[in-house]
Amino acid sequence: MSEKIDKSEWKTENPRLFEFDSKNNIVDIFVRQDPRCPFPFHEEDWWHQGFYLEDFILRVKEFFRRNSLENYRLVKLV
Repeated sequence: MSEKIDKSEWKTENPRLFEFDSKNNIVDIFVRQDPRCPFPFHEEDWWHQGFYLEDFILRVKEFFRRNSLENYRLVKLV
């Protein structure tokens, strides 16, 4: 028996890939069903992973480093 996903806190039906939650200082990353992905997706559902902003910045910088994209920079606007 599969559990229903609680969508009551979702703000949009079609989120962008990255959304910043300034209230909680979290970057949400949304993905939609991908036939190449082995995880069980549901037809209409978006899945997301949240990262605190500072952790997200570190992960993106690491992505740039590993993929020889050192010319790219993230700038935190205050």
